[in-house]
Amino acid sequence: MSWGEFPRPIKIGRCAVAWPKSSIVEWIEARKAEAGIGVEKWPARHRRHPPATPWRDLR
Repeated sequence: MSWGEFPRPIKIGRCAVAWPKSSIVEWIEARKAEAGIGVEKWPARHRRHPPATPWRDLR
């Protein structure tokens, strides 16, 4: 799947559609991986506590 594609919804009842949470999570994870975003790429010491934002470093 590419950026412009989204998982197909499933039909619920006569008129409503929805997306299974698992397919949405998979789609988001795939987009993050394509963009190189994610906690997996951080050093082990930052996995529980992300690095401070730049404005915090100015204190």
